[in-house]
Amino acid sequence: MRINDRKQFSSGLFYLVIGGAAAVLSTQYAIGTALQMGPGFFPLAIACTMTAIGIAAIVRSILAPPAEAEQRPSVVPLLMIFCGMLSFAFLIERAGLAAAIGALLFFACFQRLREKPLEVLGMYVVLTTVAGLLCIYLFGLPIRVFPW
Repeated sequence: MRINDRKQFSSGLFYLVIGGAAAVLSTQYAIGTALQMGPGFFPLAIACTMTAIGIAAIVRSILAPPAEAEQRPSVVPLLMIFCGMLSFAFLIERAGLAAAIGALLFFACFQRLREKPLEVLGMYVVLTTVAGLLCIYLFGLPIRVFPW
């Protein structure tokens, strides 16, 4: 037996362990029947579902075709998203919602900005409009859209 997809195997193992533990713990309550459910019926049903998902994921990880050599994940996208969140937090009160969302999208979508700038511009317009309507008009938050 060879595990071809380690991520799926470990997630399946996680579901299997949590589902099995929840099934054992749910038996402390009265289960009842399908027509007259007790307080332990629903937790047991969820636990059995989680266990079945775990078993299916483990089987899929074994039956999956062998994966090619994995590339080492890059830290740069995570750093760019972190910089975007910091810039948003720094600019939201000082420069307004529009500038903060612009800075956030600049960092978070930097690669896509170089490839498809109109797509990022469209995301900026939609996100700024929706966030402005929701935050200011619906929720009544005291933030400015523009610095003036």
